[in-house]
Amino acid sequence: MSDDPFCVQVEAATEKFGLGGDSPTDLTAAMANLPEAAALLDEATATAPEELKGDLGVLASTLAAVAPGMSTLAQLSAEAATDASKQPALQEATAAFQADMAKLQTPEFVGAFDRLNTYAKDTCGISFS
Repeated sequence: MSDDPFCVQVEAATEKFGLGGDSPTDLTAAMANLPEAAALLDEATATAPEELKGDLGVLASTLAAVAPGMSTLAQLSAEAATDASKQPALQEATAAFQADMAKLQTPEFVGAFDRLNTYAKDTCGISFS
């Protein structure tokens, strides 16, 4: 791995969030960490190469936008398990979250992620997938 400060940040985040390697990513845990992941991406902008700064901004802002819906969905899921009156709110939150998740499939987000992944692999020796 490179001793470049950005690569060091990428490696720390990869380990923290369980990305890459041979084991599959725990999607539930990854979703619970969206606010922290967004904050780390935002912080990484300081050490990122110029060509990735905009991509990190796209990734951070998109994850930050999706995080509240995940939190609401998790809370309502727990409440609805013991309180049937929460089911309509849970259905609304589920639909809203599905719409939020579509933001993770936009060409802008996917392109930013792909460029970060390529840089991390080629320069830092780290792969997210």
